[in-house]
Amino acid sequence: MADTRGHGAHWLGAIRGGLGNPLKTLETAGPVGAVVRAAIAAGLAARGMAATAGTAAAGRPSITILRFDCNQVARKEAHIDLDVRFAFPETGAGLRRRRIVADRGAGSVITFDAGICAGVEDLRALANAVLQEAVDRMLDDPALATALAA
Repeated sequence: MADTRGHGAHWLGAIRGGLGNPLKTLETAGPVGAVVRAAIAAGLAARGMAATAGTAAAGRPSITILRFDCNQVARKEAHIDLDVRFAFPETGAGLRRRRIVADRGAGSVITFDAGICAGVEDLRALANAVLQEAVDRMLDDPALATALAA
């Protein structure tokens, strides 16, 4: 798992003031790469693919986190962009590469829950939702499911 976001390993986003200055920051307990890896592992397990995917190193995804962040000035926004590569040489399935991009926004431009009044939990929930959407898109790829089942 490579994190090329250009931010600290735990940085996820910020609630910002009217001039874009960070008022409250949102950080993950572990490195963002570990958070993404855990979400993918949970998605594989929920689909019954965890044992198959974990048996061969070549069947594990190679993922580059190009973007995963969330911000709030007035509206809340969360974005993720993953470059995902799976290779299955033992099954004859070649390299499968896919870009997974998901964006979500919530709230209104006219709000009283912004700036110093805003809490990070709603922003954290939005970031989690965009991560789950990206994991679902990745793992629901029919070619990936076929390769993992082989």
